[in-house]
Amino acid sequence: MNVGAIKTCLWLPRRKRLCRMFRRLSGGWKNGRYENSQAGTWTIRNTADKARSNRRKIRLYENTPFDDGSFDLAVGNVPFGTYKVSDARYNKYNFLIHDYFFAKTIDKVRPGGLIAFVTSKGTLDKANPQLRKYIAQRAELIGAIRLPNNAFKANAGTEVTTDILFLQKRDRAIDILPSWVHITKNDDGVPINQYFADHPEMVLGRMAFDSNMYGNNKDTACLPFPDRELPELLEYAVGNLEGAYVEQDFDEEPDVETDDGAIPADPEVKNFTYTIHNGEIYYRENTLMYKAELNDTARERVRGLIAIRGVVRSLIDAQLENRPDADIAALQSKLNSRYDAFTKKYGVINGHGNKRAFKLDADYPLLCSLELLNEENEFVGKAAFFTKRTVRPHARIEKVDTASEALIVSMAERGRVDIAFMSGLTGKDPKQVVWDLHGVIFKDPMSDTGDITMGWQPKDEYLSGNVREKLKIAQIKAESDALF
Repeated sequence: MNVGAIKTCLWLPRRKRLCRMFRRLSGGWKNGRYENSQAGTWTIRNTADKARSNRRKIRLYENTPFDDGSFDLAVGNVPFGTYKVSDARYNKYNFLIHDYFFAKTIDKVRPGGLIAFVTSKGTLDKANPQLRKYIAQRAELIGAIRLPNNAFKANAGTEVTTDILFLQKRDRAIDILPSWVHITKNDDGVPINQYFADHPEMVLGRMAFDSNMYGNNKDTACLPFPDRELPELLEYAVGNLEGAYVEQDFDEEPDVETDDGAIPADPEVKNFTYTIHNGEIYYRENTLMYKAELNDTARERVRGLIAIRGVVRSLIDAQLENRPDADIAALQSKLNSRYDAFTKKYGVINGHGNKRAFKLDADYPLLCSLELLNEENEFVGKAAFFTKRTVRPHARIEKVDTASEALIVSMAERGRVDIAFMSGLTGKDPKQVVWDLHGVIFKDPMSDTGDITMGWQPKDEYLSGNVREKLKIAQIKAESDALF
């Protein structure tokens, strides 16, 4: 992997540095596609198509429709903040925005694909190891470089300690707990990630307690070496990274139709569904869309069902977003009109003719659910979806009575045992919550944190993985800590 491009990237104006970095990492890449999501993630994909010109799109990351495993490389400076992003797929993890960018990007790159992210030191140094565990199960840490807190002072006007993380996606998620998931302390007692403790040459400054950022004397910072130049340090650190970029052969994505009428798939079209492109009906199958071979009647049936599906999807989204009643009523009226016009000409959606025409579409069962049938599969009326709100937005649970109920909510909404969250739900002291769940949750002896709210796991998770190692550490800690 030509990671020397990272050094060049840091010193060039943003647009130039991204493009130059892409070319160097991909070995002279000239044709391909890169995507820019608002809030800062840039991604790129090599293609075998020499004729295609580069295309750029800007979207909010949560609204990007890209398929999983469809990118070679993701490069960016992840946004930082104490707010969350609403994305149904990841809401249960309760990620803050910077953690969310890591999680979603791992899904979007292919196995063997690379991620190079600039992020705050909190990603590697925060006491809660849950994000690092999530990442480690899905990607290998190729390496990390800690920059001194003045690295971006000239162009950002702030002194903040940042890291560059290099990750390579695994072929599949595995149960693993590498050392870099944990934090330790350096010789001065400063908390630091175990990776940097093991690789001090990757820390381009001196880690120390520093209250300048937030006025908290427990804050830490990477202070610059007074007698060393950052470019020199960075070049040395980049040379210590180990990893291999393995090219992947992609299916050819032609700019024009092939002999079988295929064109590149529109990422906004759901896989295995029909769509209309330039007035023609196509069927998406993975990375390509094929012109549908239909007779005249079937073609018109498919057009009508595509139109109905579009309104159904809009109505579902409107209800999930809890839009005003007037908006819902307008969409329901539109749905009724399209449905009535279609069925007057082609019969009910569940009918044999419509089934033959549209059965290959992944959304056909959704459209069938618009109709109520009796035991003989005869139409008896429209579903409530035409006149009522049938899709409810997620309602967050604010209060429960017991610690057991709080644990269920915590696992459902956050994907982990969050004692502080559960304390808020029950109104009980964190110690009481822990006591109430004695034998149901366990303190992970490898979490290395004295915070009573951190490091807890449900019983089934605790008794999995390297249980022997956990037992050894727990026995040692039990001598001085009653929680074990």
